[in-house]
Amino acid sequence: MLIIRKEQIEIMSTYQVKRFIKDCIEFKKQFWPETDIDLSEKELNEKIRKIVSTADGYGIKEEELVLRFLNLEYALGPDFDSSGQHDWVPGILADENINSLDKIEQLEEKVEQVLSE
Repeated sequence: MLIIRKEQIEIMSTYQVKRFIKDCIEFKKQFWPETDIDLSEKELNEKIRKIVSTADGYGIKEEELVLRFLNLEYALGPDFDSSGQHDWVPGILADENINSLDKIEQLEEKVEQVLSE
C-alpha cells in the first residue's frame, strides 16, 4: 500500500505551483512580449505570483481561467480589478453568485465592448 505523507504532498504542491507560475510567465512572454521588459526574472515571477494570488482571491483557481485573468491584467492595466479605472470590474469579480468561468467570460465580453467603442 502506498502512503503519501503530508510533507510529500506539500512538496508536490509546491512543485505544481512553480510549474504553473512558469507556464504563466511563458504565456505572458508569448502574448505580451513588449511588457515588463525592464523587470528581472525574479521581479516578473513576483508580479505573476501576485496576479495569480489576486485571481485566487476572486475564486478563480482553474489554470485556464487564471491565464485568462492574467490576460485581462495585461489588457486593462495593472491592478485592473482595484485601480478604479474600470468601475464595472469589481462588481463582476465580487459577485459570489457568479462562478469563475462566468466571471471571466463577462469580463472578456465587457472588454470587447469597451474596445469596440
